[in-house]
Amino acid sequence: MEAPNLGSKYTCNSASSFASYSTIYAGLVVDAVLDSGILKQKLTELVGLWPILGGDLIKDTNPWSFTCGSTVDYASRVIDQSLTTYLPIHLDQHGNVPNIMKSPEISEVDGKFIFDVPPSPVSNFRFRVTLLQDSTLLCFGITHHLCDGNDCWEVVKAFCDLLSNKPIPSFALPPDTDKEVRMSDLIKVKNECTETESHFHYQTHAQNYDSGVFQMAMIMWRVLLAILAVKFAFIEDLTTKFVYIPGAWVDELRDKSQGELKDCSPEIRLTRNDVIAAWYLKSVYFPQPTTTSSNPVDYFGIINFRRFIEPPKPGTYYIRCSVGALRCKFSVQQLQEESVAKIARHIRLATLQYTSTESVRQSLRFSEDHTSKTLTLTLRGGGNLGFSVVSHWTTFGYADLDFSGASINGQKASVVFVNPMILNEFNLTIAPMAVATKSGSGGYWIRAMNTPTGWERFSESNGMESLFPTQ
Repeated sequence: MEAPNLGSKYTCNSASSFASYSTIYAGLVVDAVLDSGILKQKLTELVGLWPILGGDLIKDTNPWSFTCGSTVDYASRVIDQSLTTYLPIHLDQHGNVPNIMKSPEISEVDGKFIFDVPPSPVSNFRFRVTLLQDSTLLCFGITHHLCDGNDCWEVVKAFCDLLSNKPIPSFALPPDTDKEVRMSDLIKVKNECTETESHFHYQTHAQNYDSGVFQMAMIMWRVLLAILAVKFAFIEDLTTKFVYIPGAWVDELRDKSQGELKDCSPEIRLTRNDVIAAWYLKSVYFPQPTTTSSNPVDYFGIINFRRFIEPPKPGTYYIRCSVGALRCKFSVQQLQEESVAKIARHIRLATLQYTSTESVRQSLRFSEDHTSKTLTLTLRGGGNLGFSVVSHWTTFGYADLDFSGASINGQKASVVFVNPMILNEFNLTIAPMAVATKSGSGGYWIRAMNTPTGWERFSESNGMESLFPTQ
């Protein structure tokens, strides 16, 4: 595809149905004072090389469009405080079990990173910098309609490479901004399934969504009911905290789970992400009262289909939201009574199903067939615990980035904490959600939602008798 025309509108032939009204932010704590002038200079350079970052999101088209441009949405501020005073998050990564990190309320934490951003921003990308006495907070934000977590990581990595005077890939437009191109036709492996098998995969994705304005209104009504139920204390609210999980503990949990499955499912090989997701579901639903046992819970895991698509030309990169969702159907009772091993097994089997080549192809076909329609998730349960989401940022090496190229004193500038934010314009917390990132010590930082009861009984839900109740 030709180089983009600045100011021209571009539209992809399909888009994620659940990313439109959200923004992805990567908040990084760097243990050195950086030079604001250098940061803005390198951002200007990055926007010039990747002009989608300097464009706007256009919401008056169906589906939404975007422009490429040269706008540098940058702001910085100086706070005459140390990191421990300004952002008192307990960063101790010792211990051998998951622990809640002591920190201020999440809205206060996010406000330390995000400032001077309108409620409904128009620009595709923005960069905020907070300079402290001994460190720097960096916040990269990009609209979720255009990008996914992997794209956000690639943008931050490209910026970091420019600071080190390293080359970055050339910019390309998403392939399906060409109206003759469909992402489903770019799957690397040819279709060898029967028509019946393809139809099965298509229907699997179709059953996960409802279409139409009426269904959207019903979802909004259910959200309103959940908000009122919280307000009048009929159900508990969801609050967000940071959790540190040691890598050795995750490995122990995976090994123990694998051992439990050796007789019934020896062919299943669990991943770290599988057991982290299963553990998170346990931590949320284990403390729930028995009166909710029969309530359904839909677990949605985030999958990225970019690895199935023909790659762009060597030396180029395009930004495009390339995620879908896998679905696992549980009940509260199941999540309370089954072991982490069995829950992780369900998640692994669903992952294998949804990441088969034909499933990915049919997921894209469904999205392309409904690109101009309003889609909402089909949910079985109500309240604010009827579904849950885990997004794994565990393949992104934020903790390994080096921002020394902008260091005022020439000292090494390392990332000592990551605050992964996926924020919607309405500031609603309608379901438990967790985002997992890698720490610099081999463990994980988890930004997680839970009920007050869940947080109060957090250590109890991490006990092996809770995680493996049948043993």
